[in-house]
Amino acid sequence: MSKPVPFVYNEPVDLTTHPTVCILPFVHFYYAPGGSISGCCINLPDGEDSKSTDTEFLKLVNVEPMNKLRKALTAGEYHSSCKNCWIHEKELGNQSNREGKNLEWFDWYKQDINEAFEQYDSHTGAMKEFKMRFMDIRFSNLCNMKCRYCSAGFSSQWEVENKKNNTPEWIGGDIPANLNAQQQDELMEEVIKQIPYLRVVNFAGGEPLVEERNYKILQAMIDQGRTDIQIDISTNASTMKFKKYDLQEMLSKFDEVSFNVSIDHYGDKAEYMRNGTKWNEVLENLKIFSQMSNLNFTIAASISVFNYVSFDECFYELHRAGIIHSDMQLSVNIITSPHFMSAQMLPASLKTQGEHRWRKLIQYCVDNSIFEKSVKLQSNEDGSESTVWLSTEIENMINWVNSNSTDDYLLQFHEHCRVLDNIRGENFKQTFPELEELSYA
Repeated sequence: MSKPVPFVYNEPVDLTTHPTVCILPFVHFYYAPGGSISGCCINLPDGEDSKSTDTEFLKLVNVEPMNKLRKALTAGEYHSSCKNCWIHEKELGNQSNREGKNLEWFDWYKQDINEAFEQYDSHTGAMKEFKMRFMDIRFSNLCNMKCRYCSAGFSSQWEVENKKNNTPEWIGGDIPANLNAQQQDELMEEVIKQIPYLRVVNFAGGEPLVEERNYKILQAMIDQGRTDIQIDISTNASTMKFKKYDLQEMLSKFDEVSFNVSIDHYGDKAEYMRNGTKWNEVLENLKIFSQMSNLNFTIAASISVFNYVSFDECFYELHRAGIIHSDMQLSVNIITSPHFMSAQMLPASLKTQGEHRWRKLIQYCVDNSIFEKSVKLQSNEDGSESTVWLSTEIENMINWVNSNSTDDYLLQFHEHCRVLDNIRGENFKQTFPELEELSYA
């Protein structure tokens, strides 16, 4: 990649035309379970320890890796920890998280951008003052599911399973060092102090709807009259009521709520891919979510070796149930890591079959007027904006899957499936007969 000219601060700041700068490290920090700090939730570790047991936000936003990240991005460097965005922008041709957030903030919150850059020290990379505009703090790895492409770092159920079965680390991930309850409460109180400045709050996990602190933050926003804050929730759709809290009743008070529901398949395939799923209960919750008037509802599908060939079955099932309609969106999120979960690993025959079925699904959407209203804006290299429909993302995904072969990871995939099938009493071959070519002996 060529090295562009550095980002120059001029008010108002136009982030949408710069190829590397990103608003997120200036208005928020991502706090992973266990205390790792990074530029966003898909920002990758870059060989430096960014863990902190501090709970003061100005210290957390200024851990040294964050300072280096801000300096690199404003210098026009393609920082290695931002690899996921560079893949989407340069290889997939899709709008990256960076581009989407820059466009969103430039359209809606120009003054916040200006204030953030006024508080930025370009010599040290640090923020001299910090007002949190976007919150994405994961208090722990608490979760009620064990998704096949997740790990103990983001799932307490994985953690319990790993300890019980001595699961190899490359399969189950590191056992996270979650903060203690007092530290988690201190973080929550820091968030509550920032409510006057917040524009967007992202609840994710783990599973955010089984974490009581998230409900307390919601209630604090209601109590402070900040129901204008945009609420984004990434959820597995398993929970509508938690302890004394009624989620539907609380969310009805907010002006705008976005629900990104992780649905990768239906029925027994869903229960295999996201162990802990009770499909019939999830289906009933989806029906409730899809009818909430203040809710922007997105099915966020993680496309992997498991469902590239057959996700269309899930789509048709959700459409028949009345959950998918023209006023909602489908987000196609491509699993790129670990490599043995990538759809690029599929043999040519299954890639061809998957491509055929995805194109048939596009035509089905056209014939049934699905998603015709759910277009989104994407920023282009020349600074213009274009409208992107679902078919664009699917076409880019197909091209990416066909562009490379990673079948040398097949043995890893076999071992991963075999170990977890034995532990969980599941059967890959029976659940995915269409993938028989990938079955282990």
